[in-house]
Amino acid sequence: GRVRVYPDDGCIVLESDIVSAVIDPQSGGRIRSLKSKRTGREFLYQDPRRDFSGSGYSDNDTSGYCECFPTVARCEYPDGRRRGMDMGDHGLLWQEPWLSEIDGDSVVVSKSLPQFACFFQRRSQFESADTLRLDYIIRNDGDEPFKYIYSAHPLLYGSEHTRFELPQEMTE
Repeated sequence: GRVRVYPDDGCIVLESDIVSAVIDPQSGGRIRSLKSKRTGREFLYQDPRRDFSGSGYSDNDTSGYCECFPTVARCEYPDGRRRGMDMGDHGLLWQEPWLSEIDGDSVVVSKSLPQFACFFQRRSQFESADTLRLDYIIRNDGDEPFKYIYSAHPLLYGSEHTRFELPQEMTE
């Protein structure tokens, strides 16, 4: 893979011969775009709104692929020293800029959540021309166990012609 950085907006483009991925460290490490270089087809949803207000997840740009951590639904931490702390709507990672680093042919983005004494990191690289591999590290830097829920949160592009094909044995 190849890596290019766009200094005007801070986005990083990671590409193979057939796919490009745009990573935006300034927008919570979001993968903004995943696009076929052959056809120009965008695989991730692109939010058509231009005006955003409010503090909730849905009040903001929902384009692409973000990370939900340390929770998905808004809630408070259940116990211990962290009891009662707000865990955020769709977590706490999407609201703030992340650190970014180019490491050879991979892009490493990370975010510390000091209020929870934890660290979240995602490494993105093309394993092959058609496979974007994402590797994660979640580290608890506190002195007591940390309860969390993690969810990858890709919003896929769809149209009236989109079909989902599921295995026959899948009944629920």
